[in-house]
Formats: sequence, C-alpha cells, structure tokens
Amino acid sequence: LTEVESGQPASVKKADHFIMKIFTRLNLESNFGKKLVLCRLLDKVWTLLGDGVLRWITFLSALITSELQVPGKHIVVLLNIWERVCLNYSSAAARELKSLLPEIVKFVWKRAHGQGGGDIISDEVLARVVAAHLKTNPSAATKMCRNLLDDASEVEFN
Repeated sequence: LTEVESGQPASVKKADHFIMKIFTRLNLESNFGKKLVLCRLLDKVWTLLGDGVLRWITFLSALITSELQVPGKHIVVLLNIWERVCLNYSSAAARELKSLLPEIVKFVWKRAHGQGGGDIISDEVLARVVAAHLKTNPSAATKMCRNLLDDASEVEFN
C-alpha cells in the first residue's frame, strides 16, 4: 500500500475496487459519451478515497496520457482531477512529471498549430493544469523543458 505524505498508511476500500473497474472500462471504451459518464463517476468516487487516491495517481497519469491522443469532453474532467492531485499531493504528482508533462506540452503545441485538440479543452483549463503540474517540481520542469522556446526541433524532455 502507498503511504500518504503524512506517513500514515491508507487502507484499501470498496471504492478502490470500484475505481479499478472504472479505469478498466475507460481503457476499453471507445464511445466518447460513455467515457464522459465514466470520468464524471471517477471524479465523484475519487473524493471518497481521501488519501487513498495516492494508489491511483500513476493510473490517472497514464490514462490522461493516452486520452490526450484522441481527446473528447471527458479529458476536461480528467484534467480537473489532475489539477486537484497536483495541489493536494504535490510530491506524488511530481513523480509523474516526466511522463505526463511532455504529453500535455505536445497536446498544447499540436492544438496551437491546428493539428488537433480543437476547442474541447479551454485555454484556462490547460493553463491551470500546466501551472499546477509545473509547481510540483519547478526545477525538474525547467530542466525538462529546456529549449522549448527555441527551435521546436531541439526541444528536450530529459
């Protein structure tokens, strides 16, 4: 079991089993309407776990990474959950910086250059999520994004 940042172990709850089912369904589902319903359900159940969400942060990060490839309205719900994770469990979110931040930056870049993403996610939501994630480990984020403002072909994600 994952220990919460205060050092107390979080016990497995029935909600954990339910969240596993939601993650599994989201990974298998192709209908955007159903994905939106599942993400809203995940958002509600997420709050029931309290500090137990620490067990699921890696799953959430991986899900967001995959869903950014073909985003629907459900991605907004996932990004809002992620923003709360960054604010409430910054050290756990910082561990996902190397895997998730590059995917978010790629999504923003593609969207800015008309290569996908459309207007599904507002600029405000993207800005809040990126800012919250960057604040989890500013020095690592700075190193990862070296040369980002220079030639796009030389962007480094170390």
